[in-house]
Amino acid sequence: MVGARFATAQYRKAIASELASTDYDVVVFDQYGMSWALKHVRRLARNRPVLVHVAHNFETALNEQIANNFSGDFIRKRLLVENAKKTRRAEQHLAHSCDLLVALTEEDRAPLNAINPSLACVVLPPGYAGKKQTARTLSKMIPRRAIIVGSFRRIAKQINLERLLEAANVVFTQHKIELHIVGFVPEPLLSRLQSRFPWVVFRGFVNDLSEELGNARVALIPEEVGGGFKLKTLDYIFARVPIASVRAALNGIPGRLQLEFIVESDIAKLLDAIVTSIDDIERLDRMQIRAFDLAEALFDWDSNGLRLLEAMRSAIASRTAEQSDRHVPGHYGGRLLAPDQSSSASN
Repeated sequence: MVGARFATAQYRKAIASELASTDYDVVVFDQYGMSWALKHVRRLARNRPVLVHVAHNFETALNEQIANNFSGDFIRKRLLVENAKKTRRAEQHLAHSCDLLVALTEEDRAPLNAINPSLACVVLPPGYAGKKQTARTLSKMIPRRAIIVGSFRRIAKQINLERLLEAANVVFTQHKIELHIVGFVPEPLLSRLQSRFPWVVFRGFVNDLSEELGNARVALIPEEVGGGFKLKTLDYIFARVPIASVRAALNGIPGRLQLEFIVESDIAKLLDAIVTSIDDIERLDRMQIRAFDLAEALFDWDSNGLRLLEAMRSAIASRTAEQSDRHVPGHYGGRLLAPDQSSSASN
């Protein structure tokens, strides 16, 4: 379904025009929904460029989880099952067609590499280019509030949100802990959740996210369904908000950084841990300071960008050697082409 949104006649025409005007060293497919473009690049590129797949997740497993956990109407569930099958085919096509895989986490790399063990791979965590809160000290003046930031358009995120609210409905209300949801929640889901959980504050889109984060004692990452790297983790860390997460949502987060989070195996245990910790201001303050200091060196675009370029250069060198062996002249003009420039960095 993601690929169908992109595979328009206008998009195909744009790719053809770009490849007709310039010879590229590398063509980057920056998400699985661009697998349809592989055949166009192979047919139209004049110099056999290196093909790179940037995987934001192991989408096969994620879409199977979504289909299995969806409990709505039968027709929609059947469509999700079929979409999971198509997603599997798309990732298999990319794994067998590309020259280099870039994965955000080792957990994503392993199953993609298993599809094609000969595929060159690099695990490259995302960098952070957003606003950083240079200093923050937690105090009792901050509301006893938990916060979740994100867009809830995708079904997996909707499933996780509703599960969290059902579990928190008793625990948070009994212990007078506020919960703010910041970000888009589509209708009719929003109205249904507001009716069922009137104590939850749905803030929608806000112009100043830093103000919302600054008024929370803890930020939640409750995604039991869906793997991959959660980019909002970096937003929380660099806003200096202590993090509470289920373990399944921390793919790609180094163990030493997880030590500065509240981490539990499931939602129920996580909520109990928040109740225990919400008034331990000194502990929460230490967590946010240490997490910030560790993350600055781990998620830096300068170092990660250099690693990406080195992986591409290595793939180009391999292709050049292969072409020389076959007596096929190579042509490399130093240009990169990413067919999907519009992919959102948000998770």
